[in-house]
Amino acid sequence: MFFNWIGKKKAQREHWSVQILQLDAHGFIQAVKDLLSESEPAAATMCVVALQNLGPILSVAKNMARDHPGKGIPTDLDSTIRFLNQGIPPTDEREKRRQDWFLWALLVQRASALANRNAAFHEDAAMIWIRLAEGGKYLRVLLEENIIWDNSEKEWFTPIVSERDGASYVLNHMSPKWLRSNDKINAFAESHDFFVFDF
Repeated sequence: MFFNWIGKKKAQREHWSVQILQLDAHGFIQAVKDLLSESEPAAATMCVVALQNLGPILSVAKNMARDHPGKGIPTDLDSTIRFLNQGIPPTDEREKRRQDWFLWALLVQRASALANRNAAFHEDAAMIWIRLAEGGKYLRVLLEENIIWDNSEKEWFTPIVSERDGASYVLNHMSPKWLRSNDKINAFAESHDFFVFDF
């Protein structure tokens, strides 16, 4: 269980999101799956928001690293996770929560990338994204009065007016294309009355 594992590590100074980088691919993917499955659905919702907004941030970071070589600007997922943990500490609770959700999003991206390289991990990756789709069901409700995210960060989800829309958005617009034909993904979609298109 993920939180039992965290308990064993809490005496160490290094943040848990950096510690699990030391796990092999199977252990890492399992840890991310457990993190989501053992958390409240609202945590998955916040992770979805961070994931959707992570792309532009990583793109800017890559451009900055290209324009300013040697400045220590991260260019991959592992270095970004470490950078986020070793950078300037959050100044308030809002910033701390934002940092935590972006860390969760980075972990999901890394788990998805690892799973893409090995079909043996596809089922675990599917469960990760199904959990995120469950979180997507609450996007409309939880973002309405949410102060953690700026309005510009919420705009992605404006078309969502129902739980079905939210779950569909996560799987059709955010999940890896290579995963969309997975049987578990499609069974979840069918149970929520929508299709997942693998293009």
